[in-house]
Amino acid sequence: VWLLWLDLGVLFLLIGGQQNSMNNYGVILDDIGFTPFLTRLRERCVLPLASLLFKHRGGASIDGHHGFVVQYTMKGDRKLDFHFDDSEVTLNVCLGMRFQGGALYFRGILEEESTHTEEVALEHRVGVGLVHAGKHRHGAMPIEAGERLNLILWCRSSSYRAAHAHGQCACCAHD
Repeated sequence: VWLLWLDLGVLFLLIGGQQNSMNNYGVILDDIGFTPFLTRLRERCVLPLASLLFKHRGGASIDGHHGFVVQYTMKGDRKLDFHFDDSEVTLNVCLGMRFQGGALYFRGILEEESTHTEEVALEHRVGVGLVHAGKHRHGAMPIEAGERLNLILWCRSSSYRAAHAHGQCACCAHD
C-alpha cells in the first residue's frame, strides 16, 4: 500500500494547468501518472453501477474519463457554482481533510424541464462517493471552515456521444 500526500497548492504551482473551467485549485490526475488507477476505478467500480443506473444515458458503454482532484479552502475556491458535467456519468468522492459546510446540491436533469424544481442537498462525508448522471445539474455550497478535497471522475462514452452528435440514437427522439 502506498501513501501519497499531496499539497495541492504546491503541486498546482509546479505542474500548472486547470482541471476544468470552474475550479482554480486542483490537479488533473492523468497528467501525473494516475491513468492506470483511474481506468481501473472506472471499469471496476463506476461501469457496473452506471450500467444499471444510467444505461439510458450511456452508462453501459463508458470507455473514457477525465479525472481530477479539486481543493476547497477558506482562502481559495470555497464553493462550486451551479452547472452540469461534461460526462455521461460522474463519480465524486470526498477525500477529506477537515471541513464544515459545502453541501452538494442537485436541481434536476438538464434536458428534463419537469425536474428543474428538484432541490436535493447532500453533505459530503470523508471516504464516501456519489455517482450521478453528468447532466444532473448541481453545485456545492461554500465551505464554512477547513479544507475539503474531492476526487472527480467524469466518465464518458464515445459511442453514446457519437450517436447523439448525429441524431442516430435509439434511446430518444431528435428534432
